[in-house]
Amino acid sequence: MVGLSILMFVTSVILAMVVFRQNPDQGVVSNRRAKWFLGGGLILMGAYGVFWLIFGIGEMLSGDLSGVIHFIPVLMIVILMLLAIMRPLEAGIVLVGLGIFASIFTNVLIGGIPFLVFGLLFLAGAAVAHLGR
Repeated sequence: MVGLSILMFVTSVILAMVVFRQNPDQGVVSNRRAKWFLGGGLILMGAYGVFWLIFGIGEMLSGDLSGVIHFIPVLMIVILMLLAIMRPLEAGIVLVGLGIFASIFTNVLIGGIPFLVFGLLFLAGAAVAHLGR
């Protein structure tokens, strides 16, 4: 899990550098079909964050204070979600990359596949928005 947290942190920094160098992408926000993809990606990312949050709270309620470490991925997921709202295309590319690296270096089911799905949904939303212009 530490490896996944490090990968998410690096991804957040890369995406933040891209997002803050450019203005937010208004094309996805104004396209109705693209909003469905973006919303689906955000809902799934939020559910993934809740998954980690439940782990942390469960461990802390059982008396193991090391459950606090599960809040780091939750924080990274929230940051990635906020950045993905501003630049879905770039977020999709970065999240697919994160999914590939997480599949190689961490657990594929918990680390890789979710980020691949999130990234593909953001890429699909950005593609629909930009092709529909």
